[in-house]
Formats: sequence, structure tokens, C-alpha cells
Amino acid sequence: MDEAPLPLAARWTLALIYLLLALVGWTYRRGQNRQDRAGQTVGHGGARHKLGGPISRAKTLWLLYTLAVWFTLCPVVALWSDAAYPLRLVLGAFAAWMWARGLAEMVMLYGTRNWTPPLGVAHDLSCLLLVAAGLAWFHSELATLRRPFDLWTLGLTASVLLSLVLEVYYALAFFAIVRGRTRGDDALWFADDQDPRFRRINRHTALGNTVLYAALLGYLGAGHGLW
Repeated sequence: MDEAPLPLAARWTLALIYLLLALVGWTYRRGQNRQDRAGQTVGHGGARHKLGGPISRAKTLWLLYTLAVWFTLCPVVALWSDAAYPLRLVLGAFAAWMWARGLAEMVMLYGTRNWTPPLGVAHDLSCLLLVAAGLAWFHSELATLRRPFDLWTLGLTASVLLSLVLEVYYALAFFAIVRGRTRGDDALWFADDQDPRFRRINRHTALGNTVLYAALLGYLGAGHGLW
């Protein structure tokens, strides 16, 4: 590529956001997993933890992935890159709809405390439909893409679809285990490393993380030239 498809200031901003996300993720996991007499939720084995319960390493990395790609990279590519217009439009619409969900979810998790996985699944399915419909609508334009960055961005869009499928699976599997315990003052939102009930879902999440992070690193390295 003769020049970077993203302005230098935007690339540096993206890199700094990712560093901040890594720091916040590490700090958040420590806080969630620290046993505290003043904690609001009883975790595995009767120990008390913060609202939401302990979070596994795999789930922490999954959470960071969603923040890095759904809430950060997709809007950055849509707003500031020179990717093909159909891809920018699809990723921008997805990011806007995901940001609306994120804001509502924060209120329902920490405010009203009535969030349930089926609500997230319904939104994930609507996102899948949105992205798939956008790609189908612009299929003729997308079929003519030849520039490497556009092809990498098309690959990013495909990885977004995969991540949504995985999110639906994770949410349904988690809900089957905890049922109604995602609401109220003793809500559980995360899979615990120490709880054998979550061993399988954590293993599958780790596998999904490997695939998605590899795709993300490939996109950033080959497409944006962050290193």
C-alpha cells in the first residue's frame, strides 16, 4: 500500500485506546476476582465477590475483544478510514447499533439490574441480520473489490459475523447454567475459572479468542500498519 488507509492521528489514537483497554481489563479482572467482605455477590464456594461474580481469563479476553472491535475498531474504520463505502456503511451501522445496546446494557446491569442473556441474544441476532443484509445488499460492489485494504476490511466484517455467532452461543450456554441468576443484587454475569460448571464454556471461549485475535492482529498489521 502506498499510504496508510487510516490517518496517523487516528492510528495512534487506536493504539492508545487498546493499551488503555488492556490496563482496564487487567484491573477489572483483579477487582472482580478479589474476595471482599463488602462484596455484593456470593461466588463459588461461598466467597463474596463484586456484583457480576468472578470472571475467567478467557472471558476477560473475550470482553476486551468486543470492546476493541465492536465498540472501537468498527466505528474508527467507518468514520476515518478510506475503506470502500459499502464496508464503511455496514460497519458503521453495526457499531451504532452495538453502542446503543452497550449503553442500555450498562444501565440494566448496574442500575436496574434486570439484564438477561436472552435480551443480548436477541440483539446479537439483529446485528447478524443487519451485517448480513448489508453485505447482501452491496454484493455486486463487494464482488469488484481488489484493493488489499478493502479485502482485509471485508475479512474484518466476516470476523464480526463470526464473533456474533460465538456471542450467541456463549450467552445461551451461560444462561442454561445460571438461569435467573443474572438479575438482582446477587447477579452473575461472568464464567468463573474456578467453577467446574463453566469449564467447557471457558475452553470454547479460549478457542474462539485464539481465532478472533489472530484475525484482529492480521487486520491491524496488514491493513493499518500499526507496527
